Amino acid sequence: MTWEQIGQKIRKAREEVGITQEALAKHLGVSRPVVSNIEAGKRPIDLDELLKIADYLGHSPQYFLNLDAVEDADEVKILYRTDGLTEADREKLAWFFAFLREYMFIRRVMDVEGVG
Repeated sequence: MTWEQIGQKIRKAREEVGITQEALAKHLGVSRPVVSNIEAGKRPIDLDELLKIADYLGHSPQYFLNLDAVEDADEVKILYRTDGLTEADREKLAWFFAFLREYMFIRRVMDVEGVG
């Protein structure tokens, strides 16, 4: 997988949830042109940045690396229905889905470990 392909997936995921490059840049602590370069594949990202991007956009890091072929389709369908929401509300919704994903992961681990 190339940086350009990863950048394209980041751009697509960002646009699907209605987050601007500016909002993503603010979340990462970088400028908007840096996000533009990441999405164009002109700037590689490190693991910490990938984790922040994945969390903010409501995807697993594996999704951006094509390691997770199956994403939660219902989640994406809901995120497509955000036309009437403000950007702040869309950001909260993206955070909530990331929270749910983490919660479900922890529940699966607990089930496997026999805890709870």
